[in-house]
Amino acid sequence: IPIKKLYMLIEMAAQGEHGGAAEAIYSGREKIKISHFYNCLQDVVQY
Repeated sequence: IPIKKLYMLIEMAAQGEHGGAAEAIYSGREKIKISHFYNCLQDVVQY
């Protein structure tokens, strides 16, 4: 997977299922849910 797509994948996963959770993820207050990360990974790999 290219670096650009990997970065996009991490950004998508950090936003959370409902969006807007990236700040909490990057500050360390929350963690990325592995199931949401896997769903994002499937979306990125399809394209």
